[in-house]
Amino acid sequence: MASTPQNNTNNSWQQTLLDWTAKQGRILTDEGKAIEHYCSERGFPFASNELPHYHLERGDSHEVFHCWAAEAASSSSCADQEEQSPIVGAWSRPLFTGTWEHSTDNEETVYNIQARSLFIYLRIQ
Repeated sequence: MASTPQNNTNNSWQQTLLDWTAKQGRILTDEGKAIEHYCSERGFPFASNELPHYHLERGDSHEVFHCWAAEAASSSSCADQEEQSPIVGAWSRPLFTGTWEHSTDNEETVYNIQARSLFIYLRIQ
């Protein structure tokens, strides 16, 4: 089947997103070396669901986020706005660097949003 310009545009856009995600992973894990250093044998036990991009790789990020948001909204009975908010912190990320790669706020705008149980990258390009 011949590809149409629309399909090429979608494929290019998806590839750009996947490339960005891969680059963030390389920076975050020092090209995958972090798994060698942060392991249970060295005193750093973790479950696979504690790793960055766990839900992204499983393809259930949207479902998990919606469940989390619904739980946060339904369990919120306190009158104090600070205690009701599921978001406990947010900050911009002007520079992200590791090994020989980096991304800066000249290329994209990224905010890190921290909840009590989730860490969210909000990327605006």
